[in-house]
Amino acid sequence: MQLMQLMQLMQLMQLMQLMQLMQLMQLMQLMQLMQLMQLMQLMQYSTK
Repeated sequence: MQLMQLMQLMQLMQLMQLMQLMQLMQLMQLMQLMQLMQLMQLMQYSTK
């Protein structure tokens, strides 16, 4: 019984870590996208 609970707990922790990792990756992608958009705007301004 305790062993089962322990295994479930470990699985839950792994799942949480995975979710955090995914969120972190999404956040990084979002930041990169924003930087890219800013860069494009800058280039547009410079060509005018």
